[in-house]
Amino acid sequence: MADQIVPGAMGDPSESGMPAEFSNSMAAAIEAAFNSILAAEGKPTFDPDDNSRQARDRRMLFVAIAQGIMNHLVANQSAFQIWDGGLQTGESIEIQIV
Repeated sequence: MADQIVPGAMGDPSESGMPAEFSNSMAAAIEAAFNSILAAEGKPTFDPDDNSRQARDRRMLFVAIAQGIMNHLVANQSAFQIWDGGLQTGESIEIQIV
């Protein structure tokens, strides 16, 4: 399991296959979920190991969504509060989104 959430990036357009900057990222997970939903709905799916212009056009949306989510979470860290039932009244655990 990874110890860091990576939103993802587009990578080099000349790279073959899935760019390293996109692989194993939140954007790649969004793309995989989209491909699964397409299959479940009987729609044509796509090859995830592709870096064609069409694949890059699709991935721009997934990268933008993932980066937007991460930027929003980082900008609003104080909105997160995690409470442990074993803590004394008034004690809290501080988390930080990096």
